[in-house]
Amino acid sequence: MKNLAKIISFLALVASLVPSFLYFSGTIDHAAVKWTTLAGTIIWFISTPLWLVNAKPLTLQPIRNLSPRVVYLGISDSMSVNFRGLPPPG
Repeated sequence: MKNLAKIISFLALVASLVPSFLYFSGTIDHAAVKWTTLAGTIIWFISTPLWLVNAKPLTLQPIRNLSPRVVYLGISDSMSVNFRGLPPPG
C-alpha cells in the first residue's frame, strides 16, 4: 500500500510540474496547464500523507548549557547548532 501511494504521489508531483515546462515550450495551452496542475496537486495532497504517516517527526530538545553569548537550539537527537551555525563546543 505504501509503495503504491509513493508511486501515485510521485506521478502527481510530475503532473504538477511538467505542464509548466510544456506550456513554456509551446506544447500545450494555458487551460490544460491549469487543470493538469490542479489535478496533480489535489492527488499529491491526498496520496502523500498515506506513506508519510510513520515518518519520524522533528523533535525539539530542551536548551542546555545556556551561556549569555551563544544560544544553542536542540534539534533532533544529538545535533545542536548555535545562531552562527557552528556546532557546540565539546
